Amino acid sequence: MRATSVIGPSSGTHGFCILLGETVVMTNGRWFAAAAASLEAAAATIAALGEAVVIADAPVPQNGGPRKQAEATKILSW
Repeated sequence: MRATSVIGPSSGTHGFCILLGETVVMTNGRWFAAAAASLEAAAATIAALGEAVVIADAPVPQNGGPRKQAEATKILSW
């Protein structure tokens, strides 16, 4: 797995994606003020995943409800 920093939706915001090969397998749920902080969080996420216990029938989180298309697009546009 490798992490890459991404630029957020507004000035001065940074996040991360974690890739396996060329496939994104994780993203972060918050924006950081510095790219270095986002990559530090990504490294901690990868380390935590290495110690995680994954069960076959884990509950799947339910969608928080319908969103307007514009809002969903804004969330994904980074």
